[in-house]
Amino acid sequence: MKISLENSSVGNLCFSQSKSKAKIRALVNKKILFVRFTSYWEKFNND
Repeated sequence: MKISLENSSVGNLCFSQSKSKAKIRALVNKKILFVRFTSYWEKFNND
């Protein structure tokens, strides 16, 4: 059971890794955009 599980997961490993990397990259980009927007908004409100 464990061996067959490992064999099947090896094929999907590269795909899932690239998928998770893309998700992480998208989250990071969203976070950076959000931080930039909030800092810009604070500057705009302070001035």
